[in-house]
Amino acid sequence: MSIAVSRPAAAVSPTTSAAAPSTASNVAVVSPFSPASPASAAPLNTSAWRATPTVTGFAPALAPVTGGQPNGLVARLSGFKGIDVPTSAKPAAATAVDATQQARDAGDLVKRLLTFGGMASCAVAMLFMSSCTTMTPGGAPGRASITQTSPLSTPVRQALAACDGSAASIARCRTAVAGMNLSAGEKAAAYRGITEKVQYRNQRNTPEIGDSMCNVTSLAMGLNGLGVGADESHVEFEKRLSDELSGKGLRRTDEGERLAVARSRGVDASTIYVRGAFHDGAGAKAWYGHNVQPKLDKGAQAIMSITVAGASGHVLHIVGCDNNGLVVNDPYSGNGRKNDTTTQSGYGRHVTLSWDFVADHNASKYVQVLTR
Repeated sequence: MSIAVSRPAAAVSPTTSAAAPSTASNVAVVSPFSPASPASAAPLNTSAWRATPTVTGFAPALAPVTGGQPNGLVARLSGFKGIDVPTSAKPAAATAVDATQQARDAGDLVKRLLTFGGMASCAVAMLFMSSCTTMTPGGAPGRASITQTSPLSTPVRQALAACDGSAASIARCRTAVAGMNLSAGEKAAAYRGITEKVQYRNQRNTPEIGDSMCNVTSLAMGLNGLGVGADESHVEFEKRLSDELSGKGLRRTDEGERLAVARSRGVDASTIYVRGAFHDGAGAKAWYGHNVQPKLDKGAQAIMSITVAGASGHVLHIVGCDNNGLVVNDPYSGNGRKNDTTTQSGYGRHVTLSWDFVADHNASKYVQVLTR
């Protein structure tokens, strides 16, 4: 199958999510061009948005190698994720070609930087290539957390330090934060810190249906972020949610129907549909700053749907907004690498989607907000 895209697209799981909006209750329709859009709203205060170190700024100096498309390494350096066709769909020879091409991409980048700026540029290239593969224990690309970049009081830091990321631990941390006398900015940072603690979930380790489990896997992470979980000694939470939906005759691929398992756990859930297209990355950033970030600042959790080539959609768990884009937990893959099928860990923890990517792939889709 031949796939052509205008921008590097996210690695996704195939899913059969309905394209038409659900008729579920608590649905808000917000258009980038409606009277409720950021264009008519008060100026956004984005001073609290954390600037994540990135090499996106170097991307314009690196021209695409062939065919008008950035090569794999340049795409990763730019914060984009490339299309990832499942290995099972590739012949062995194609997989070998992929590995060879990645090596050529790396060599090509070094040659370009050598030509552009000599040995100093080569050293920079080595540093950036190393940073692309730096991983934290949770499988996340190396990056600063909110506790490293925001001035938090000692009680908040202690509460976050005591949180191990489990639903029960997060519930205790949220209760502690809610009872503290904090400014709005510090409380927002505390809730961001809690969301960063949410344990990553890998959709692909669910036998037989793993490649179409992005929806309930992201929902499970969102519920965990509210302190809602379940006994997972025998069945993982996301599989339990899927089984519950099936038992009720509901579809996990339907954004309205799957919220039933959230509401049955005392969680308020609503869907914000994006009508039309964002003008550009700046428009996407403003839209999220107006419609989503204020809810996250007050302790809500959120999941989002994006359009992808070769499938009807992919669902991600939102960690928060940065100047560089949306930080998400992608349950399928991260940085061009698919999760394996034998463990709950993976590569999609705390991946940054550039605002241009969000503008291209979240247009005409939705964000679902969970509160408790």
